[in-house]
Amino acid sequence: RDSGYTEQEQQRLATSPLRLLQDLSNMQSRGYRAYLAIMPYMSELAAAPDGNGMSPKQFLVNRLLLQKGMKEFGVYPSDADVEEFQSKTLFANPDGSFDKTSYDKYVERSLPRLGMSLKDMNQLLREVLAYRAVQDIVGAGLNASIETVREGVEDRQQQIDYQLVTFPASNYEADQEPSEEKIKEYWEENKGVYQSDAQRRISYVLISPDFDTLLEAKKKAAESAAAEDEAPADPDTPADDEGSEADDGADTTEEPAEPEVTLTAEERKDAVNELVERLNTLWNNLQTSEGENFAKLAEDEGFELKSTELFTADDAPAEFKRSMFDEPGKQVVDVIFAHDPGLTKFDAVSYVHFVTKEELILFQVEETVEPRDLTFEEAREDAKLDLVKKLAREAMKQAAEDARTKLAAGLEAGKAFKDVATELELEPVERKMVTSSTQLPGEPTAAELFDHASKVNPGKVSDVLTQNDPQRGVHRSLLVYVDKRELVDSEANRNMVDQRLNGTGAAFRRIAMTNWLNQQYAAANVKEPALK
Repeated sequence: RDSGYTEQEQQRLATSPLRLLQDLSNMQSRGYRAYLAIMPYMSELAAAPDGNGMSPKQFLVNRLLLQKGMKEFGVYPSDADVEEFQSKTLFANPDGSFDKTSYDKYVERSLPRLGMSLKDMNQLLREVLAYRAVQDIVGAGLNASIETVREGVEDRQQQIDYQLVTFPASNYEADQEPSEEKIKEYWEENKGVYQSDAQRRISYVLISPDFDTLLEAKKKAAESAAAEDEAPADPDTPADDEGSEADDGADTTEEPAEPEVTLTAEERKDAVNELVERLNTLWNNLQTSEGENFAKLAEDEGFELKSTELFTADDAPAEFKRSMFDEPGKQVVDVIFAHDPGLTKFDAVSYVHFVTKEELILFQVEETVEPRDLTFEEAREDAKLDLVKKLAREAMKQAAEDARTKLAAGLEAGKAFKDVATELELEPVERKMVTSSTQLPGEPTAAELFDHASKVNPGKVSDVLTQNDPQRGVHRSLLVYVDKRELVDSEANRNMVDQRLNGTGAAFRRIAMTNWLNQQYAAANVKEPALK
């Protein structure tokens, strides 16, 4: 299409559908079923080119390309397919039955606030299903070599006896004393590394349902109902004559205690969904106001708007240092710093995010301070520390290479590994019957060590393996001497070949789908949609 797309068309074809998909995939009452069903389609079609979040513009283009592919390949999931997807995945109870109540509520309440109709939702879900079929078509015939897969599995199904020699970088740091000239030279070469921290200032609504108030209202309702049940009889009713005399045989059994009044899971879920609707109303109002008057609009919806001073990712408020429910692996602060403030005030408004299953956040980036290069004086101590570590790691690797050369020569001369290690003042750590799943106390890279040892012949010393892993705090070179390794044969291990073969085939199909979309994108000579 040469004429471009109006803002309303992008809203209808991309922004609103993308928000619908995010909404459906985040429905906490469905666990991860909805998320796992929708995310492959959404992450493939809507991922921003720079990998930073979701892009409505990218989604618009890729959605149109997928629709074109559906026509070319004759892929069109039926209405029955869409209904089954909704009833058995998106709106299914834990026991697998259709939760029609939740479905009806969603269609009645949530779709209108998203600017979507039932027809729009059904078409979008049809494309989610079609995405899988198109992926199977473009990836047809892509299979992994069974020999390669079997070899990989057998590498993992060994039992190994080995001896480990390590050379930690920390052992070599004290010997490094770089000159001032070397420190400055290192800083010059790595200027871009030494920067001030990015900062953000935001306004936000962070809220969960007022469960205490809801519980109190439920208790009062229960008390009122109980009081009505216990109301005294009509005073004109004649008294029972026999009741005026003591009855030695009267039943003295205590009345059972009233059950404790609590909120049911359904009531909590309804409270969260109501809160989501209110926050989405606020988001829509912010869109209408082009991001202006956040405080007033929040107050109109009954929300308290909070504001921060400028903060860095490290000194962010504690409430932003929590993990995100709808962004696995990220904290709230990560989502805040990843949000592109764009060019307008509404661009700076986030989507509604789930911090927990029952707590939500909506924020607007008010001010950004981007990193700047530090001067040599500001960066000197950090640059010196980094240079010392660099030199120490070079020294550790050289020490490991020298030791390996001498060990290999000793073995070649017929000496025992332990004797050569003793001559070199090395202290091997002996490990026996190690498998790919063996837990090694105090060893942060057990799996990588197993992989390394699994490729070394018995009676030989491995090549040097250097590990620099800041996340696990591992900076060392190492080598292993393998005493013995053997294949562990079992039915489970044999079945793993089929499982790994299927998994590898699925990965190939995903890659084929990505390549197909990229090819379609290039062939269509797509330009960024011009919003009129």
